[in-house]
Amino acid sequence: MVLIVGVKDTSNLQSMDWKEQLAGFQEVDTTETEKRIKGKLQNLVNLRIENINFEDKNYVAMYVIHSLESLVATTSGKVCIREGRDSRPMTPEEVERAVKSLQNYDWSADVLQRVELSALDETHVNEAFSMYKSLMQQETDPSKENFLESVGVTHNGILTKGGLLFLGKQNIIREQLGDYEYRFSWKEGTDLKINEVWSGNIWNSLNKAKLLFEKCVTEIAIEFKGNKYKVPNLDPVAFHEAFLNAVVHRDYAVDGMITVEFSGTELSITSPGTFYGEITTENIAYHSPRHRNKALARILMTYRFVDRAGMGVLRMGIKSLVYGRKYPIFEETADSINVSMQAEYIRPAIFVLTHGKQRLFLPDLILLNTLSEKAYISLPECSDMIKKVTVDTSKAIIDFSNRWDTYLEICGTKEGILLRIKDNSVDFFDLHKTIKPPPNSDKFVKLFFMLKKHKWVSNEDVSTLLGYKQSQSTSRFLSGIEWIERSGKGIASKYQLSEEYE
Repeated sequence: MVLIVGVKDTSNLQSMDWKEQLAGFQEVDTTETEKRIKGKLQNLVNLRIENINFEDKNYVAMYVIHSLESLVATTSGKVCIREGRDSRPMTPEEVERAVKSLQNYDWSADVLQRVELSALDETHVNEAFSMYKSLMQQETDPSKENFLESVGVTHNGILTKGGLLFLGKQNIIREQLGDYEYRFSWKEGTDLKINEVWSGNIWNSLNKAKLLFEKCVTEIAIEFKGNKYKVPNLDPVAFHEAFLNAVVHRDYAVDGMITVEFSGTELSITSPGTFYGEITTENIAYHSPRHRNKALARILMTYRFVDRAGMGVLRMGIKSLVYGRKYPIFEETADSINVSMQAEYIRPAIFVLTHGKQRLFLPDLILLNTLSEKAYISLPECSDMIKKVTVDTSKAIIDFSNRWDTYLEICGTKEGILLRIKDNSVDFFDLHKTIKPPPNSDKFVKLFFMLKKHKWVSNEDVSTLLGYKQSQSTSRFLSGIEWIERSGKGIASKYQLSEEYE
């Protein structure tokens, strides 16, 4: 809220005698004032103006209101907007702004005015309170009321939707918010080993899902180069992040069920709703994070159930790829999102290489997994493999080759620029052979990097780069290179990378 007041002496604003200083503000026509202010702003929020009489003085309050309405079109297809005491059709720009404004609405932050704190499950509140004190380690323990306010379960002492969802009683959640169910099933062939369905608050559901998941985890014994290792068939961190993603990002405006299905070789998690805030299956790994339920996310972050926004997908990917498993697959339907993760499969060389490393990168792991199987890949293929997890694929490939240069390198031929496993690492990855680069491979690589830096190069530029003293030598080298394009003739010729290598 913004309060508009009048001050008698603006040169003496430091005075502490506010009662004498405040002169109030003239009473305004609230409808007309709202109309005129909105006409000056290109904003995404609603405003409400109110005259407040206090101690015989008038003050004007301006409220910024959460947008709770939905957009409704007339039978003729017009979307209208209220303007003062009238309404009119919205312009295309206003419709766009209104839609974006609706995306800013946070369902989980709404307060439940008529719901008492007795709607919270006392046992789960005590458990959450105990964990909070352990995490915060404050000198003086807060009261339970202050604790609930601090984590966001209440706002100004009033229960929020996110708070009820987090610690509420099952019947009150169903009555006030909706029926949010969970199902966890483990089925291999016709053998149904687990099939649990439940509803209730998030605190209890996280614990229950964790216990059910742990029943599915077994250790796989592997041997690599004479050393023995034990590896889980399912990674706990990958599951935790995927399940929390489903909980925090699902659409709570509709009833529905979060389902976890384990087949023995694959784990999939489905949640109601669609992607939010311009996120898609193609950009989810690198798009700036968007929270549909911001208040709920903050509650979960307090308990470190979720980390800073955007980390969940990263950890899911890394904790799949370090075992040699596929990158998680995200799918969106009209009313749900599904993520599937490979289970059980192990690439021993990848596990040994990455085990215990503190810093790992999604593009690196995707390329390393592929190279351990194929021995070499062209750079356009590399770009295509990692475009879902990084915006700048060229930089990611070069960084990868530098970080893992003990095992691999970039090489060049007339046909293409490649990433390949080095000869001395073929046995480590249990490969039969790798591609043999030509003697002048380093010259192709130098030309490639020069063209990455400069869009166009001339014959003279290439001669200087490669140390050729005669133009015929340069022309002979450039002749037949399939990954560059030429324009012009003779010494006026210029060269650039072909489209797939740019």
